Amino acid sequence: MSRTTLRLVIAVLTIATASIHLFLGLTGLGDGVDTTFDILFILNGLGYLALLAALLGWLPVLNTRPGLTHTLFIAYTALTFVLYFVMNGFSEFGPAAIVAKVAEALLIVALVVHMNAARAVEPGMSSY
Repeated sequence: MSRTTLRLVIAVLTIATASIHLFLGLTGLGDGVDTTFDILFILNGLGYLALLAALLGWLPVLNTRPGLTHTLFIAYTALTFVLYFVMNGFSEFGPAAIVAKVAEALLIVALVVHMNAARAVEPGMSSY
């Protein structure tokens, strides 16, 4: 798989999981219940979009550090994945959660493959 195809896969998976988090956060704000989790969902979705922008080179701050960008993106996705189960266990597993968790798991795999492909092309690329 080419790096261009991997970037497309990463973009689709990121937009999917970011959209789910943003949707859940924005729709939850109007229900009058505790808004803490709704705000966290919104921030999580925005974080995914910011990391995608960084990976695609649209954020000059991280543009010169592709290894760091990959590492941050993988860690962020893994943290989101794990925290879902820490906060909810395995009992609350609805359709949105299933789609988001599958997208996040595939996103981690795609990011690792993309990072390794980038290192093969640019052997001097460091993780930091």
